[in-house]
Amino acid sequence: MLSSKLSTLLLDRDDESWVTDDGVTFAALKSDVSKARESIKDVPNAEIALFHSDAYIFLVWLLAAWQEGRKVLVPVDKNIALSPRFSSWFKVGEFDSPDLVGWNTDKQIASTLFNKVDSNFEAIGVFTSGSTGEPVRIDKTIRQLENEVDALEFTFGAKIEKNVVFYRSVSHQHFFGMPFGVFWAVSRGSMLSRVAIKGGHEWNTSNPQVLITSPSFLKSISFITCLHKNIWPWI
Repeated sequence: MLSSKLSTLLLDRDDESWVTDDGVTFAALKSDVSKARESIKDVPNAEIALFHSDAYIFLVWLLAAWQEGRKVLVPVDKNIALSPRFSSWFKVGEFDSPDLVGWNTDKQIASTLFNKVDSNFEAIGVFTSGSTGEPVRIDKTIRQLENEVDALEFTFGAKIEKNVVFYRSVSHQHFFGMPFGVFWAVSRGSMLSRVAIKGGHEWNTSNPQVLITSPSFLKSISFITCLHKNIWPWI
């Protein structure tokens, strides 16, 4: 059962619960979101492009933007921003020439009050890879994102305990990795892994987990790796 909706995520969870597998608490998340809000509140752009390899930092900026009523554009590849078509973006994160790299960690924020995000708010624009032409933008409202999470929980939730880590071998910038590896994880009160794993040698199987991956990743795991970790992937 989901602990909260994306629209009320910052209002619902216990402050001492963990958000990430390296011990970031929900209280720390709220503090970081407040500081990120301060960094973007005077940005005139209605849309903010976001690229960051750290899923936690990605989540902070995303929630901060929604609190400030800003739609977030999420390219699969930061090089999309090099196209003249996207030259007017206000870029946050790890772009080659970002307008904003990070929030001010030293600044003390007087208030950490948050608002429920309107379900009809068009919150995100996710881009295809552009491997067959110009990247195509797919826009989604908060309600659509929540419906996707509800479907995941309805389908798989009964089989997964709450206290698990959601690991990924796919990028959270992708519209496959994002709902599975970030939105679903935080909505159910589970923990997310900050960085995608690149191979079987990075796959930590010592704790309860969900692995968001692909058949190609599983096929790349050698017999010796599986034997060493006592894991038998079904392919």
